[in-house]
Amino acid sequence: MMFWIGLVIAFLGGVLSIPLISKKIKRMFPRIKDNSLDKIVFATVTVGLMISSIEHIQSEIENEELKSRISGREYEDIAKYNIYGNVSAKVMGVPIVKSPIQDWGKEFVINIGDTLFDCKCTDSAMKKYAEVNEILPLYPFTYYFLAKCYKEHNDARWIIKAKKAKEILKGINNISAKQKDHLIVLTQVDELLNENITK
Repeated sequence: MMFWIGLVIAFLGGVLSIPLISKKIKRMFPRIKDNSLDKIVFATVTVGLMISSIEHIQSEIENEELKSRISGREYEDIAKYNIYGNVSAKVMGVPIVKSPIQDWGKEFVINIGDTLFDCKCTDSAMKKYAEVNEILPLYPFTYYFLAKCYKEHNDARWIIKAKKAKEILKGINNISAKQKDHLIVLTQVDELLNENITK
């Protein structure tokens, strides 16, 4: 609302500067001098534009905050998934909460001492990574694995997949209830992308 009020004030200031209008005002109010009217016009336009600008900036800030909150919610669910596709612990081998990609990674993910992850790059593995991304488009790990495999096969698409993985992992990074796997793989994605820059 204030945005439009500011524009109206600025518009009125602009109208006052029209020679025909300013002559009529001077006739109606002979005590107003030329430079006084110019100052009034300038002040009116400036105040109107300032009101509109402040309102616009506040709206932009509110929009960014809203986007950030929405994007945080978007990543809340995916933050629960670990690198193997599980969202909960298991009791006697049965998951408390079953996920749509439960244990998908057991066959393809290579765990190197809980601090590093690698993956298989066979045709069947790469097909599986793509399938997982179709089921869960925000699942970051398979984007990273595809990036590694594409790079290994000199396929330029690896950069797109690596950047997608990084974008999702950075979104997840702002959520407190995330898996440690996300932090490990975010570091690995950064290293993969930095390798390309330094070469």
